[in-house]
Amino acid sequence: MAKRVVELQLSADRVFNMDETAFMPEGTSRRVLALKGSTNVWSKETQANFHMPVVAAVNAAGVAIPPLIILPGKRIYKRDKTAITIKGA
Repeated sequence: MAKRVVELQLSADRVFNMDETAFMPEGTSRRVLALKGSTNVWSKETQANFHMPVVAAVNAAGVAIPPLIILPGKRIYKRDKTAITIKGA
């Protein structure tokens, strides 16, 4: 890699290091629904059955670019996209 950087005369802002990780949303909640004194207690949970890969990259000059978030599905609606927008992305 160092040889190619020298051959191509790349500056530090053109060399990137990337990494990918995935998050598994967990639907845990501490809230329960029950009548006072009842032994029949229910908890409300969100059923999340997907993983969300995130790609991060930083160049050799130390500048980080906004993360790439890969969402499941084929289509993201505009109303949903604005809710998950990251400033600068």
